[in-house]
This record gives sequence, C-alpha cells and structure tokens, in this order.
Amino acid sequence: MVNQKIRNLWSNITTELMAGAGSLGAYLDREHLALVHIQKGFSAPQVVHTAQWPLPENGLEALAPEIAAALADWGVQGTPVSLAVSPQLGFMRQVTLPAAARDNLAKVIGYEIDRFLPLGADKLVYDYQIASQTETEITLTLMALPRELIEQWLNLCEAAALQPITVELAATAAANTFALLGGRLPGSWLLLRVGETGYELMHIQNQAVRSWHSGRVTPGEGFLEDIAGEVTRLRAAGAKPGTLCLYGPGAGRVRPSAVMERLSLPVIRETQLNIAGLDFEAGASAPFLPALGAAWRGVGKVPVKTNLLSESDRVVVKLTGLFLTRVLLVLLLSLSVIWMGSIFLHKKISLMRAENRLAELQPAVRQVEDKLNETQELGKQLQNVQKRVEQYPSTLVIMRELTRIIPEHTYLYSLRFKKDQIEIGGRSSSAADLISILEKSGLFTKTEFVSPIVTDETGSEIFKIKAEIKGVVRGS
Repeated sequence: MVNQKIRNLWSNITTELMAGAGSLGAYLDREHLALVHIQKGFSAPQVVHTAQWPLPENGLEALAPEIAAALADWGVQGTPVSLAVSPQLGFMRQVTLPAAARDNLAKVIGYEIDRFLPLGADKLVYDYQIASQTETEITLTLMALPRELIEQWLNLCEAAALQPITVELAATAAANTFALLGGRLPGSWLLLRVGETGYELMHIQNQAVRSWHSGRVTPGEGFLEDIAGEVTRLRAAGAKPGTLCLYGPGAGRVRPSAVMERLSLPVIRETQLNIAGLDFEAGASAPFLPALGAAWRGVGKVPVKTNLLSESDRVVVKLTGLFLTRVLLVLLLSLSVIWMGSIFLHKKISLMRAENRLAELQPAVRQVEDKLNETQELGKQLQNVQKRVEQYPSTLVIMRELTRIIPEHTYLYSLRFKKDQIEIGGRSSSAADLISILEKSGLFTKTEFVSPIVTDETGSEIFKIKAEIKGVVRGS
C-alpha cells in the first residue's frame, strides 16, 4: 500500500512537471489521417491519445473542425506536429550526380530534379541524404512530395491551431520508431513494410537511407524470393545488414522464422515494440507506427533526420519548457537522492574516518604483531629447553645411584639410556651379585643379563645388564 502511494505520488509529480512537453505525430495515406499524441515522461515518452479519420472528398482541410475538436478535448492546442506521408503519395528515388556537384548540391538537385521525378522543383517539396560517394560521382536518396499536398496540410494546421515542424515520408518515420523502440540495432539494418498490394524495403546504414526498393509481390509464393534477391544485391554491393525490421498491414502474414531462414537475418516485428499507451498488434498499428516516429521529432532527437518542409513553412518550436522541465526533474531527483542517502553518507564518512584511523595505527599494530610472533617463537624455544633440562636431572640421579651401589671390584665400560631403559656393561669379580644390587636400589626393575657372562684371562667376569627405570623424581 505504501509503495503504491509512493508510485502514485511520483507519477503525479512527473506528470505535472512534464506538462507541455508533448508532441503530435500524423500519418497520411490515400484513405486516412492518423494522429498520435505523445507525452514526454521522466524516462521515455508515452502515448496519451490516438485518433484516425477517413479523408473527406473535399480535401484534407475539411478535417480541420474535427481535429480542432479532438485537440481541444485532449488539451493540446498549439502543440508541435510532424507529418509522415505514405510513399504512395510521394517519391523516393536513388539518383547519381557527378562528384563536382558536391559543393552546390542543393542547387544542383533543384535544377536536375525534373530529370528524376515526374514533377518539377516548383511543384515539389523534397529532401535528400547522401548514400555513397566516390571520386567521380555521388549517390543520393531523394525524397519528395507534391507541394499541393503539403499546402493542404499547412492550411489544415493553421485552421486547427497546430504548429508544423517536419514533414517526411512514412518509411523514415517508421525507421525512427524501430531505432528508438527496437533495442540496440546494428549500424546497418533493413526496414521491410509489407502492404496489401506490395512491399517497400529500405536499407539504413549509419543513420542514413542508403537504398530503397519497392515491389508488387505480396506475402505468398515468391515473396521471400523477391526479398532475398534484393538483399543479395545489397550484399553484393558491399552492404552488411545485421537485422530486418518488419511492419505493415500485411506483416502478420509473414512468418519471421521463414524470413530468418531465407535471409540469415534476425527479425524484429512491430509486435515486439513496447511503448506505454499503444498496443502494437499486427496490422492494427500500421497507421500509428509511422505517426509515432513523426511525433518523436517534437520531444527529442531522432536517428534518421529528414525534413521535406521548407524552412519558411516550418514553425520554430523552442523546447525551453522541456529543457526547464528536465532541469527541475534532475534537481528534484538530486535532492531526493541527497535526502534519502544522508544516512548512507554519514555512515560512509564514519567508515572513512575509521579506515584513516586504522591506517594510522597500522604501523603500531604491525610492531605488536612482530613482538607477539617473536614471543611465541621464544616460548617454543623455552619449551624445548625445558624438555631437555628435565632429562638431565634423571640421568644425573641414575649415574649417582650407580656410582653409589656398584661394588669396588666392579668396573663399568659402558652406560646407555634408551627412553625408560638403561644398559650397562663392564667386568666384575662377581657379576651375578649385580642383579640383586640393582633391584635393591629401588630405581630399577626387570634387571637381567643381556648376554652370557664371560670370564677373561684374569678371572674377572665380563657382563652386560639391562634394566627398566622405575622413574626418577626431578631433583631427587
């Protein structure tokens, strides 16, 4: 419950702070005009409203009252709007010019555009991107729309109190949607739109349109072969696309597994895209996907930058409010982090102080450790000395006792200690008496001859005796 209240509070705060940081995106084809309203959230935009109207017979401007009513209901009058137009209403061509035209490219295209398109420059609005360059020629991707259509759009914007900022073909708008929502795309990738009567395949590399190809084949027999042929041509020309993005009203009839197997490319479908407020169902999102990419122009940067609208027709929209909102959000977040992390900082400071104190004491601690090790070593040496010293009194006592009890006529040649045993050897005039003498001393037991007694030439008896030591009290 508490967590839910915190989330609701945070949502309300961010919604209030982000007020005004919204944008509209429109998509126009032969039959409909779709409109998407996105609101800049704290982490990412979200779709707030969507609508779609069929085109009236008396022209695009006739939609102005309905759109104005919708904007009033949404509370977004005067919001910046970007338009994405179906390629069926415009033109996209790959054209080649001499390298000498590079210095005055815009003027040269204006002079030469009637060679590439069925309408002259005065009847078109257009933009271009450089696809490739060599020492002798320059290849361009040329995009254009009839000026009459754009004038109708501008009249609609004026009547509905909209602020037009960009106009582009739907393919580049859809490309921006995939680039922003499809995860991290490679530098070179393909965008495939599958329609009801054909397809359009666009190659994008380093955020520029490198090539565009359309075909009349629809999903079914021969569709993948046609696409594979175009991909093979691109690869032969040096392109290395790493992903294929798939969308459009006919995309639901294309099996991604078949595409991946045929083209050896991973596939991202529109149904895999995720943005709050819009469900990318196969086919159902077809008009809103390019509208969403167009709407992004009003709240941030897009990777594929094209704008067919002339500078004189563009409304300059300052995103000062959005910038200020971001500053306020960053400030709020910073203060929250400082407040919530004060205890952590206090503990961190205390820990740092303790570490510094430990660092200061470390030399003294090391000296104490060295002294302790030295003391332990001396203790071990002392124990060894004590063990050896304890052995000496026993030996001395036994030698003294032997000196006392051995008769005058007996001489010892050897005396050997083995743990708790003693072994003596020598000669005596009566070796047999030695057994009883040793037993009576009280220090020895189990006294016996080790070897037979031998009499030498002088008549003395040579003997060797062993006995167990009963135990000798230290100092006795």
